[in-house]
Amino acid sequence: MTDPASAKPRQLPLQVTLPEDARLEALYPTPNEWLMDWLHHEWLTGQESSLFVQAPPGGGLTHLLQAICRQSEETGQAVFYLSLKELQGHDPAVLDGMSDMALLCLDDLEAVLGEAIWDEALFHLFNRSRDLGHRIALGSHLSLPELRAVTLPDLHSRLAWGMQANWRLPEDQHWQQAIHWLARQRGLQISPDTARYLALRGPRDWVGLSALIQTLDQQALAEKRRLTQPFIREVMGW
Repeated sequence: MTDPASAKPRQLPLQVTLPEDARLEALYPTPNEWLMDWLHHEWLTGQESSLFVQAPPGGGLTHLLQAICRQSEETGQAVFYLSLKELQGHDPAVLDGMSDMALLCLDDLEAVLGEAIWDEALFHLFNRSRDLGHRIALGSHLSLPELRAVTLPDLHSRLAWGMQANWRLPEDQHWQQAIHWLARQRGLQISPDTARYLALRGPRDWVGLSALIQTLDQQALAEKRRLTQPFIREVMGW
């Protein structure tokens, strides 16, 4: 293998500003309590140098990775969040220098894996980060066994080095509670009947549900209305 660090350095992508709500406390914990507990109490102080998280599309993986970045940032560490999906078709030399980050969060890993030059660049990035005592958190919509078929074997072994977790959406019986959770994060009051209505009519993915609650919150604030079923039907056209 050739080390991409020997190539001409490229300017790093611009750092994404972490959203204000990108906090572990803002994530509905069920059914991921063990991972949330581990992130709160062991990730920053334990021995694991990497974390691989698989989640379904729309499951809130980006929010989770950004929250992990924010957690480390608030301890004074240098962090960087990057969606690899946005780098498809680009030269992986953009990764040069990222091993200097105390924590690097790479989202949408499956977008570039399987491309030889990206596999090799990520392989060397892993090695340099580990040599420096830094951490990497990785997010993918594909599991490690699914990625094995397309990924450079040496890189796949690195992906499996540290903690591995599946981030799951709430089960049907917890979806109404998840809606209450999201509403509380925005300071919204919502009745059990209204939450049940949203659970039945709204999207069954975390990204879509979060966007829906945000839309309703903004519209309710603009019109100075309460979040009721008639109001939701009016706004959403249901």
